[in-house]
Amino acid sequence: MPSPTRGAFAVALGLSLVGQPARAQIGAVVNGRVEDAASRVPLVGARVLSPDSAAVFTDSLGNFSILIHRDAPLEVTVDQFGYQSQRFELGTDAPARISVLLLEPAPIELDGITVVEESAIDRVFRQLARRRNAYPGSVAAYDRERLQRFAGPGTAWDFVSMRAPGLFECSEGRSGLCVRGRGPTPRDPYPEDPVTVCVDGWESWAAVSELGSLDMRIVSLVEIYGRGRGGIRVYTAGYVASTAALGRNFATPFGFGC
Repeated sequence: MPSPTRGAFAVALGLSLVGQPARAQIGAVVNGRVEDAASRVPLVGARVLSPDSAAVFTDSLGNFSILIHRDAPLEVTVDQFGYQSQRFELGTDAPARISVLLLEPAPIELDGITVVEESAIDRVFRQLARRRNAYPGSVAAYDRERLQRFAGPGTAWDFVSMRAPGLFECSEGRSGLCVRGRGPTPRDPYPEDPVTVCVDGWESWAAVSELGSLDMRIVSLVEIYGRGRGGIRVYTAGYVASTAALGRNFATPFGFGC
């Protein structure tokens, strides 16, 4: 008969061995916060990439959670407009703590934005306005001035869901958002039409999550086409400024991408 000490040791050893394969097969969830290295202000919408290029965005408090798969180093790369892209080695204890990542400003990029002429930014908004005017249906556009009147604290998803109440989450389309379809039939009494959602010129594949990570303080323009049925387009202030600085035209004709 084994002694109690040897029995307890065997149980403890067995429990430790049970936990190891799960960690090895799945990986580790790392929680952290991204801050400005100088001001220590949390950075909203910073992109955090794992070694296998999976990405998440920081929320309105600069927080993030990301899964780092097994056999991958415990490190992340963080980038944000106006800041240097930086790689952070987190250490073996990262899954058990909150990692505070300090992002250094990129003076060259910031200087480039400050010298953008107001006329260049106005040109971007005029291009977007011309595209809205070409749309055959109704368009509700909320620029920075209107957003300050209509939008309180919160995320872009809070604002969009309030201004387009017909939207609901669904399994149709890439965005995961739908409106109720027209022409119900006995076979399909509740038809769903997918809604295209674009953020900074790119089509969103998980709109609720992506819009939910955008603080309204960094949003410069929201366009709601046909009460949501015709699509949702959101532009951040950094995107508008960089578009103006580079002189590029991302306002493609409606129906051709984002």
